[in-house]
Parts: sequence; C-alpha cells; structure tokens
Amino acid sequence: MVPSFAQSPSVESLIAQGDKYWQAGEKTLAEQSYQLALESNEQSVPAHLKLGVIYLAQLRFAESISHLQRVIGLDTDNAKAFAILGLAYWHRGDYGLAQAALKEAIKLEPQLDGAKKLLALINEKLGNR
Repeated sequence: MVPSFAQSPSVESLIAQGDKYWQAGEKTLAEQSYQLALESNEQSVPAHLKLGVIYLAQLRFAESISHLQRVIGLDTDNAKAFAILGLAYWHRGDYGLAQAALKEAIKLEPQLDGAKKLLALINEKLGNR
C-alpha cells in the first residue's frame, strides 16, 4: 500500500506521516513516505536522516551510509548523522571509519553518551585507548 494524499503534500507532512508509520511498526510505509519526501525535495536533511536510520535497522548498511553521508554533505554540523554513520560503519565492520565518524559526532556534540560508549568499544577493539 502506497501512502496516498488528497493533494500534493508538503515534505514536512510526508515526513510526519512516515514517522507515524515508523512508530506503528510499518517500516515499508515509513520508507515510502520518506522517499516521497525526497522526491519533493532531494535535499531534505530529515528525510535522508530517517531513511539512514530505517536502512540501518534493516541491516541495509550501504544504503544507510549513503543517506547519512548525504545528510553530512548538506549539514556538516549534524552530530546525530555522524553518530548514526559511526554506528552503521561499526555494524559493517569498518572500524576506522566508525571511529572517525564518532569522533566528529562527539566533537560537535560532546554530550552524546552513546557515541562515546561506542567509540570506547572501537578504541579497545583497535587497541587505541
């Protein structure tokens, strides 16, 4: 089932609808809503970020990383995108890239405790204390 709207919806309404689908566990419909948002505005940081998260949850790492890198290209100070990118790299086994992304996330937003914990694990794995 493709999300339908009476008139051409705004990017924000598509993202909001995608969020509702995501919260209801309807990942496919959420993904479709976020994709429609990108069709309306291919530079939508929230749509790229949310697709990055959905793809990460589905273990579709290459797609997740692609969207997260797009977020960073559009918003170089997006600590959340760097942190999630680090997580995606970690799950893919790219520990050096994960380490670099997490360091940038923490530099931008020092209170990101999850990023700090994952960075500590990566440092331990790589022998960098």
